[in-house]
Amino acid sequence: ISRKENIEETIKKQCDGENFGITNISHSRATIQIKGIQAKEILKKGCPLNFNDFEKNNCAGTVFHGITIVVDCVDNNPDTFNLLTLRSFGESFYYHITDAALEFGYVGV
Repeated sequence: ISRKENIEETIKKQCDGENFGITNISHSRATIQIKGIQAKEILKKGCPLNFNDFEKNNCAGTVFHGITIVVDCVDNNPDTFNLLTLRSFGESFYYHITDAALEFGYVGV
């Protein structure tokens, strides 16, 4: 996930085509961003990953309540995560995340 306009071209200049490949998945995935001091606790409720060791710029594929997701740690202060899932699971995933966040004072933006 990037807000830079020519990110693909920048990556292609730094990584040769024999050893690296770029796949644009932005049209096939739904993205939810969660942020706050309890963000890791929310993820711990449904993911088997050890989020205690997750730092900025770490990324991992996992499941959240049976839905396959990609977790991308964007920042550590406060904890900010981009969560990607297939678009067809987007609505179900949103409900699972908001349900897990209710005890921490979930506020939708």
